[in-house]
Amino acid sequence: MVVDARLFVERLYAVYATDDVPDLFGKPDQTFDPDLAAAITTLAKRMEQGGDMPASFGADPVCNCQDYGDVSFRIDYVGLMGERATARVSFSNFGAVDTRRVDLVMTPQGWRVFDIDGTFRSSVMADLAALQP
Repeated sequence: MVVDARLFVERLYAVYATDDVPDLFGKPDQTFDPDLAAAITTLAKRMEQGGDMPASFGADPVCNCQDYGDVSFRIDYVGLMGERATARVSFSNFGAVDTRRVDLVMTPQGWRVFDIDGTFRSSVMADLAALQP
C-alpha cells in the first residue's frame, strides 16, 4: 500500500516536471478526497459565476507556486498509517527548493490528497464557509 501512495505522489508531481498543465481545480476529484474535491468544485463554480477568486486558489497548492519551470522533485519520505499516508517531497522550481508535506487518504477511487502542509484543507473550507449566508 505504501508503494501505491508513493506512485500517487509521484504522478502528482511528475506533471510539473514534464511541463504539462495540472488541472487541480478543474478536475479536483482526480486529486483530492471527496469532501475537499466537493468544496473546490463549489468554489470554482462560484468563481465562474462572477464571484471573487477564493484565497485558497491564489497559488497552486501542490507546488506552492503560480508559475513553474525547470522543475525537479524528489520524494523524501512516505509513511503509512492505516488508510492514511504522509509524503514529504522536495520540489525545485526555477532553482528554488521547497519541501512540501502531502497528507493522503485512501478512498474507493484510490489515494487522494487530504491536505497539503496542514493548511490547504482549512483554507479551502474557510473559503467555502465564507460563501454561506
